[in-house]
Amino acid sequence: MKTADDFVSSKKIRVLRQRLRRAYAHLVPKLARLAGYSVVLHQETPKFDKAFTRSSSGNLLYSLDSPIAGPFGYLELDKAAAADAFATKIVGRFQTKAKRMFAACNHTRLIEQALLKEEGFFWDDLIVGFKYPKNSHYSLIETLWTLRQGLHFRYEGQLPKVGVLLTWNLQTFIKKAGTSVIPLADCPSLDDLLKESKAAHLLSDAEGAIYVVKGAKAVQLMYRSSLSSPSDDSGWEFVPTQYRWLRSAVQGRDLVIINSGVGEQILITSKAVLKWVGGQWTRLSHSSVSQLLPPEYPTELKALILEVVGQLSQQHVGALIVLPEDLDSLLRNCAPGLSQRLNGAGLLKLSPSTRGFFQRLCAIDGAVILSNDATVVDAGVIVNIPPGAPAEGARSTAARAVSAFGIAIKVSHDGPIAVYRHAHRVASIS
Repeated sequence: MKTADDFVSSKKIRVLRQRLRRAYAHLVPKLARLAGYSVVLHQETPKFDKAFTRSSSGNLLYSLDSPIAGPFGYLELDKAAAADAFATKIVGRFQTKAKRMFAACNHTRLIEQALLKEEGFFWDDLIVGFKYPKNSHYSLIETLWTLRQGLHFRYEGQLPKVGVLLTWNLQTFIKKAGTSVIPLADCPSLDDLLKESKAAHLLSDAEGAIYVVKGAKAVQLMYRSSLSSPSDDSGWEFVPTQYRWLRSAVQGRDLVIINSGVGEQILITSKAVLKWVGGQWTRLSHSSVSQLLPPEYPTELKALILEVVGQLSQQHVGALIVLPEDLDSLLRNCAPGLSQRLNGAGLLKLSPSTRGFFQRLCAIDGAVILSNDATVVDAGVIVNIPPGAPAEGARSTAARAVSAFGIAIKVSHDGPIAVYRHAHRVASIS
């Protein structure tokens, strides 16, 4: 027979689980942007007793539990994400860190306090800690925060650009990146250097030069002395082009931190490129996105489409691009756009020479539709939304609906990119 104390205890645990589920519902969308894939939060008790397992369909399942509340939910990554080493590493660390953050929450109100107090550090520690041992990553977080303070300063009405490099392979980096270095007198602290003058920022814009930092000291100014750049941009299509020269040189535990001049912070590692904006991290590099595009598209054409998508995202221009598997069925389910005013089989053939016009077409309200021979069939197309479609933003709802016919790439007006296929979001990029 249950006693009154048992009833109070079970009620407390039930409320604690509810609060924990709400806390994870707040964190998981941010985790998805960081991992670069959809992460589904299941709010029921998992039917497995391991930290993570693989389902029969190949998806990865990560259990969520609490020392007091016990198991109360789990996270699911689809099999495409399961093949991405960065995504699985970051989700696994998230599982461990979130559990530690909430472990001491033996009272329900402490969960909200933990989020308010620790969430900022939680994400930065997650990002840096996946790559560095505990005895060194706190000093790197301090460098990260020192630079982040600069995101709030303006010189002559403009946000300054600045970049720093933390490396254990300096000579190799110099050789691979085609750079030279100038020693800094007295090795000033990074914080003092950035507050000293506008010139300190102008010298290190990360497009042509960056500071080499050891500990909290700026020891050298490294500048590009050749125009060498990586020949393969695959996976970096959404990374700003001016920073791609760093790709061939970053290796091992090297870390580049850049204040981009538009209130964003970019982190470049050998495993991933991430962007901090709006109080959260999102992934810019994404090796599998090009693989989601139709296989009949040449590699160069895929890269061109993704680079246009990246440019629209950086300019905060909303867009919806559709690459259908069944063009005729799609057109029957959409209202015509510009094509009804123009004659011909298509608006233009997509190529490097027509890229600029293609980008302008993408900026028009409505969807841009491509055929399997890379012809822009129509633009400004209004998508018919089926009854009972999930309530989302207008562009997200349209992207999900139109992806029933193939691939849909959505760019939000505030920058994030999402890829949909067969009515499911399969990737989130920035």
